[in-house]
Amino acid sequence: MLKILALATTVFFATTFVHGAEASFGEEGASTLGIAREFDRLVNLLGDDVLRDMVCRLSSERYTPARLSAALGLPEGQVLRRINALRGWGLVRLVRRDSGTSIVEPLSGAGVHTLRRWANKYCFVGNSCGERSYKPSNNLKARDVGMANLHDVRWDELPVPEDDGGANHLIGMRLPNHRLMSTSGTEVDLSALQGLSVVYAYPLTGRPDKPLPDGWDMISGARGCTPQSCSFRDHVDELNKLGVTHIFGLSTQDTEYQREAVERLHLPFELLSDADLLFAKEMNLPTFEVEGKILLKRLTMVINEGQITHYFYPVFPPDRSAQDVVDWLTR
Repeated sequence: MLKILALATTVFFATTFVHGAEASFGEEGASTLGIAREFDRLVNLLGDDVLRDMVCRLSSERYTPARLSAALGLPEGQVLRRINALRGWGLVRLVRRDSGTSIVEPLSGAGVHTLRRWANKYCFVGNSCGERSYKPSNNLKARDVGMANLHDVRWDELPVPEDDGGANHLIGMRLPNHRLMSTSGTEVDLSALQGLSVVYAYPLTGRPDKPLPDGWDMISGARGCTPQSCSFRDHVDELNKLGVTHIFGLSTQDTEYQREAVERLHLPFELLSDADLLFAKEMNLPTFEVEGKILLKRLTMVINEGQITHYFYPVFPPDRSAQDVVDWLTR
């Protein structure tokens, strides 16, 4: 009897909080703070880790309901109920695409601000791109040991990279016969691959136990390698269905360093090492220098039978990199 009473009380208060959030959202400024507080109370009351996970993901990327369902490991019906709750709060919307699928995306203004506020609270420090484990972002113990939140990035606070023309020569270019060491322990010659390949070049994946280079965030286009890798991880099935047979990440770190990222981020594809910069020099890829190290600028190449058919440069924000490729392939 007590259990039934407790459950009824929980449902009553949850409903009250939802309606209170809906009512307060129409006001600017204070309403955003108010709805964030109501969400905190609601999540603490219901212990809805799935809703927290959705907030973490939707605060930085657009999803189809089906892909969000797959990412969360839940039936689409359960995911849609939570999407509708966020829609009822005026935080996200469903946008119908020409292909007939729908995209869940944050509403502009206060909706984006509130989602990011919740993500900052619930996406824990050292987040491996949405793995379902949650800690407050003000976990001082984690910060004291130097852990960096590599996934939750405020793109609007970073300098936006400009197109410096560093990739203008790539369209139609055939890749050189050059073998790159991969994290699987084999060598890969991108020029010899059959079918459609996507290669994203990135500067440097950070590690939760080590600080990023000094001033990293203020270097235009530097921040975001972890979210970019996670975006390709989460879009692998969709890209495969669109005809992409190979996906690779490419950087100047050595293979041992890259393996740590593959394991920690659970990447289902290989990372390629150009530690000697021979491939970058042959391709004349854009680079920059930090603390005496030459790093690749962020660039995504679509390659068909060893020839570049399209490229994305500059890439910003990085967590949309894979979605940009999907959008181009379905244009």
